[in-house]
Amino acid sequence: MSEAGTSETLQVDPGALMSGAAWRALVDVMRNMERHVYGDARTNDPLLRAEGFRYLLRLLESGHFFAVEIADPDYPQLARLFNTYQQLGNMNPDCVYMYARIDGSKTYRIHGKRGSARLFEVSTMNAHMLAHPNHKELGTLTDVKTDADGRVEVVLSPEPHEGNWLRTDAEATWIYVRQYYYDWEAETPADVVIERVGATYPPPPLNIGQMAQCSSDLIRLLPGWAQSLANFVQSYYAAPANELNFVQSKSGMKGLYYGKGHFDIGPDEAAIVELEAPRCPYWSFQLMNHYWESLDFHLRQTSLNGHQAHLDPHGVFRAVIAHSDPAVPNWLDPAGHGKGLICARVLRPTTAPQTRVRVVPLKDLRDHLPPATPAVSREQRQELLRRRMLSVMRRFRE
Repeated sequence: MSEAGTSETLQVDPGALMSGAAWRALVDVMRNMERHVYGDARTNDPLLRAEGFRYLLRLLESGHFFAVEIADPDYPQLARLFNTYQQLGNMNPDCVYMYARIDGSKTYRIHGKRGSARLFEVSTMNAHMLAHPNHKELGTLTDVKTDADGRVEVVLSPEPHEGNWLRTDAEATWIYVRQYYYDWEAETPADVVIERVGATYPPPPLNIGQMAQCSSDLIRLLPGWAQSLANFVQSYYAAPANELNFVQSKSGMKGLYYGKGHFDIGPDEAAIVELEAPRCPYWSFQLMNHYWESLDFHLRQTSLNGHQAHLDPHGVFRAVIAHSDPAVPNWLDPAGHGKGLICARVLRPTTAPQTRVRVVPLKDLRDHLPPATPAVSREQRQELLRRRMLSVMRRFRE
């Protein structure tokens, strides 16, 4: 490998690892990625620069995680992708995402306790996780059966199998296991593992050829991973100021519609987001920052789902985005951001969802809400946030 090679064409070989050229190429990639923070006029304020420095570290951490640490399909691990300290890539606060690399020509078993999350789904995917958005969902098992004790087994293989089975082929290179929670305090996490059928133990030691391939993937794909996240951010700003654009993602859950939008409020303003509650298995709203990161959902009410939401007597959901607590149930806290992104998720709705966004003076907020909208006291809010924090810690504990 030549040190002058670019990330798009670079192929790391063992000699590059021996000489240090691979490390220097990675440093060059990291240096070029700074433009996503320091070359963006929208991030030129102290809060976004602070978040931006952390964001660049998170990009590097996620790239290393996917390309190096959990890259072996012969001895896969079900690794949790996101948590309260790694919130990039439009992470859904309601979801625990698990990931494993696979070889579509081989057979795997996922087994253990299913837990009681509202949704438990397994999807096969193609390409490389870091090739986002150039990967797609190949197949999803949505109706996962358990035995009388709540135990589950899912087989992934090219040949049919009785019970919970998901077909794989040469195109399948990794899997998602998603657990979507509605009642954060009551629903319990799954306790499952993955193994390749026929594996022998212990595995062979790491060799320099394997690390050369992992390094090549990291250096080649990390710039595109960063750029694709930035592109998605722009798609949220492209939505009209008064509504969300709903689209289906080829890499999201099967039948999941994403509502993309943005907010822009001053210190004395509030944005009201309205949705007639859809008939569907799951729906939610969340706020994100300029880097397509979830805000601190464990310490602030930055998201609400269909179970948590308060509806008016006609079944309409009205969220209020405001810097200070507006004393209403559906407050969405922007965590210090006057501008940011709004994401809605609606899973397999019977009708197309539609939203309305409007900005009103904060002092006149009650005039723009139904008279029956409950009031939330400071003491009630403190207890709600405390219970929210504890439920997230329970769900995401290592």
